[in-house]
Amino acid sequence: MSKKNIAIEKNLKKVFKKIFKGKTENYSNFSEKEEKIWDSLKGVNLLLEIEKTFSVKISTSDLQNFNSYKNIKKILNRQINEK
Repeated sequence: MSKKNIAIEKNLKKVFKKIFKGKTENYSNFSEKEEKIWDSLKGVNLLLEIEKTFSVKISTSDLQNFNSYKNIKKILNRQINEK
């Protein structure tokens, strides 16, 4: 794993911890479908916080997959590694 990818992972965990109030330490299986606390407001807050933290703009096409920790990490890895 590259230094960039390690930084993405670390910062993504911080964002999830902030938005979901530290519900868990392991977010790798965290998803909108499985977590009752992941409602639409949390989804919007998560999106805004990720865009701010990572200085990225999540595209409309990526929004349909913006529903789990794993998918969000993939989106960020792709966007940041393309820079």
